[in-house]
Amino acid sequence: MMNGERAKKNANGFTLIETLVVMSLVLILISIAAMYNRTAGRQVLVSREHARVLTAFVRARSAGLTIPKTDPSVERICAYGVHVDPAARTIILFKDLGEPLPGSCVSANHVYDGDSETLERNVLDAAVALTAASMRDIVFIPPSGDVIITNEGGAVVQSATITVSGVESGLSRGVKINSFGQITEFEPTP
Repeated sequence: MMNGERAKKNANGFTLIETLVVMSLVLILISIAAMYNRTAGRQVLVSREHARVLTAFVRARSAGLTIPKTDPSVERICAYGVHVDPAARTIILFKDLGEPLPGSCVSANHVYDGDSETLERNVLDAAVALTAASMRDIVFIPPSGDVIITNEGGAVVQSATITVSGVESGLSRGVKINSFGQITEFEPTP
């Protein structure tokens, strides 16, 4: 019987079954690590795009607390804001313009009017979806920082919610803004 057992062992002293078991365990560990890496990558992507959205709102609010340093005879900046286009996955940081001198900010409409007002355009990754509940534009009016949030229909609302979700992963992170300028992050419940 000992001769039969020795015949089954390979040159390193392991049987074929022992080698197959070890290889199977290694393959299982590699597949678990690959799956974990893919999930972590998706979480990082959603978090990164969420941070871009959050940064746009914080920058607009910060600018809305300062007096614009531009020549009012050329352009009069009446507010800073964020325009959300969920279909294009785009967040636009903009300046709301009024009439140059001798005009005033009475002519400012507190909504995004196109490329002439664009300060920065952020297009989110195609692997995420963007949803904006009750919001199209938000403006922060300097130097008091007053806040006006408008929805798709142009009506003024008290708060808005923006959610960034992974298309494949279903992971999501959100930002909520109210008419007092408070910006909060949250994780939506599925």
